Amino acid sequence: MIASFIFGGLAVLSTIILLFGVPSIVLYMIKAIWATPMQIIQNIFIIIFCAVFFTIVFLIFIVTLASSRELERAKDNNFVVGVFSSLTSLVALIVAVVALINGIGA
Repeated sequence: MIASFIFGGLAVLSTIILLFGVPSIVLYMIKAIWATPMQIIQNIFIIIFCAVFFTIVFLIFIVTLASSRELERAKDNNFVVGVFSSLTSLVALIVAVVALINGIGA
């Protein structure tokens, strides 16, 4: 089923991001300069941002992997259409919120 392949592909993509992203941030933090208070604050913000980002990517991995397995077992086509409809509305909601925050279209 195409839907399960799409969600499986998203799970693989998030795994690749995690596998290459976490070590690169660790290497950045090892090489970071911790001399002045501004550099310390900057490095702490980078650590917090990366931790939040990788947590979100990990949650996306879990959700897409579970969705992929659930869609493989689904026999009802209306269920699959409902999943895509809800996914589309969620993406539209995120785009609308970002557009409101950035002031696009005003």
